[in-house]
Amino acid sequence: MERPEISLDEIGNHIVILIPPAMQYPEIARARIVLNGKEFQTQGFHTTPWMLAREILVGGNPVGRTEVCYLEERPALHEGPFMQEERYLVNAIAERMGHIINRMQAEETLRESEEKYRSLFENMLEGFAYCRMIYDDEQKPADWVYLDTNRAFGDLTGLHNITGKRVLEAIPDIRKLTPELFETYGRVASTGNPEKFEIDFKPLGKWLNVSVFSPQTGYFVAVFEDITKRKQIETALHNTTEELNQFFTVALDLLCIADTDGYFRKLNRAFETTLGYPLDELMAHRFLDLVHPDDLNSTLEAVAALKNQEEVVGFENRYRCSDGSWRWIEWRSFPSGNLIYAAARDITERKLAEETLRRARDFYLKVLDDFPNPIWRADVHGKCDYFNKDWLSFTGRSLEQELGDGWAEGVHPGDLDRCLKIYRDNFTLRKPFEMEYRLRYHDGTYHWLFDSGKPFYTPDGEFAGYIGSCYDIQGRRQAEDALLQVNRKLNLLSSITRHDINNQLFSLKAFLELSKETLEDPAQMSEYILKAERAADAIERQIVFTKEYQDLGVKAPAWQSVEECVEKARATLHLRDIRVLSEAGDPEVYADPLLEKVFYNLIDNALRYGGAGMTEIRITATESDSGFVIAVEDNGIGISSEDKKRLFERGFGKHTGLGLFLSKEILAITGITIMETGEPGKGARFEILVPKGAYRISPSS
Repeated sequence: MERPEISLDEIGNHIVILIPPAMQYPEIARARIVLNGKEFQTQGFHTTPWMLAREILVGGNPVGRTEVCYLEERPALHEGPFMQEERYLVNAIAERMGHIINRMQAEETLRESEEKYRSLFENMLEGFAYCRMIYDDEQKPADWVYLDTNRAFGDLTGLHNITGKRVLEAIPDIRKLTPELFETYGRVASTGNPEKFEIDFKPLGKWLNVSVFSPQTGYFVAVFEDITKRKQIETALHNTTEELNQFFTVALDLLCIADTDGYFRKLNRAFETTLGYPLDELMAHRFLDLVHPDDLNSTLEAVAALKNQEEVVGFENRYRCSDGSWRWIEWRSFPSGNLIYAAARDITERKLAEETLRRARDFYLKVLDDFPNPIWRADVHGKCDYFNKDWLSFTGRSLEQELGDGWAEGVHPGDLDRCLKIYRDNFTLRKPFEMEYRLRYHDGTYHWLFDSGKPFYTPDGEFAGYIGSCYDIQGRRQAEDALLQVNRKLNLLSSITRHDINNQLFSLKAFLELSKETLEDPAQMSEYILKAERAADAIERQIVFTKEYQDLGVKAPAWQSVEECVEKARATLHLRDIRVLSEAGDPEVYADPLLEKVFYNLIDNALRYGGAGMTEIRITATESDSGFVIAVEDNGIGISSEDKKRLFERGFGKHTGLGLFLSKEILAITGITIMETGEPGKGARFEILVPKGAYRISPSS
């Protein structure tokens, strides 16, 4: 009665007619089963004073009841008109009905779970083969040629480099072992009607779930997955499920009478079959001696409840078998004085199936969780509902923080709008997408990621959401940026040096020519020679500048201590009696290795142009919403409003005109900006703004 193809209605109708013949007075016995609002009853059933009823429980909750009535009064037995055996039978029927419903629900849950998890991974696990069918003279399928296969095909079948080969060449006995495969593939290739089937593929010793369709006449595509484990579970469950008819013919399984002292009083043969002990041996020892040590305390608690005349329903424990193995037993027990009437069943296979299902689910989640790249998943509404361990390790955030739209908090502000637009536009169209953006790393810096997302569907073709994987491309992007930086720096040096030296050489030659023409005028000649000397001095300064900045672009940007840069700059300058106070702590900045030259130029400028009244130069640092601000200020005469406009232009100034210009260029290489914010007459103040991700502050700072 527990065959999968029999419905619950059929079971109810079948059982109810079997109950009256089992009663002491079958000719006046009638029965009714009420189940989930439906009634199944024998003809003539009605409520009488002589009734026997028991609830049908599933998971401890009532879902119906089994009722038996006598139409006429009979001598009272065992506190009523029913014999103890009749009461016991009705109890057992109610118990078995509960088990049947529970099993059906478990099988349905198992089926739904398999479909759910299989749909999530079928793209990664399924084998694919595109083939051309070969027909014999009678137009019957005789062979096929593999035109294309995927990697999963080789992994599942062990047939690698199969393209261009015939199946009979690769598996000579395939037609003998699985002739139905030729028939099915040939039919699909000729008719174009797709088919889906499961097959015991004997050449590989595996069960396969195959979907086959024809893209054009004479060709077919087979997509298959290995379902051997699922079949093994189904077989194991099927082999341990007894037919309900057998249940009645053998008077139910695992029925017993025990006492509250821990001894069996009476047992049916099912105990001997299940545990492997002779019945007399089982009755000679306390049943507590067979209980698993881990279940002993809970079993003693159940016995105590029975001593207090409390029913114990759905209790589970393990019993030792004669071969030393353990079997899970589920009990439904009813006390009567110091006796216990119990019906039980072996649930070991169900436990194993549940464990197998749990392991399968855990396996697929572990595959994603242990994948060595960040992986995310979104639901049908576009909200992320899963991130693997590598994503969480990358961001340094918890799963709760990332769920929904929380992940977007880590996207660089400069990339967020573009990133969300690409995601939402493709999500609406159900299209795969690829994009690159910066995501905050667990140390606070931003790393460039390559993100590839694609929609996934249920076996019914229903959209189920998106799944995506990411790759850290920070190294690649840094290499690209470094190449651009080197070219920019080389162009900058070349432009500055060539332009300025050429100008000065032109002036030098001109003044020398003019001095030749004024040999008779010593005063005029002396003036031209003086100007020529100035031009030569300018050329010398350009050569010195080139030497000082020859490393520009040679080394990649690096993390540098602000304190160390200031100290090195201060050590190479003649400070006179001017105090240089560094109050910035010891933050680190990601910048060109010539960062030290920036602080040198700023302090040197203050020493040159701060005026006679300047007494100190101060370096401070503060963190703001927009980044990290390093200020270099003095208490000198300041910079006029007119000079502020051209302060960072190349050639502007009283010396080389390159110090502040080069400082700005050095900082710009890693996105750092500089501006002058001081007030004329109150001192100069240069503010260096370091963007987020390009600075880090140690706890001691």
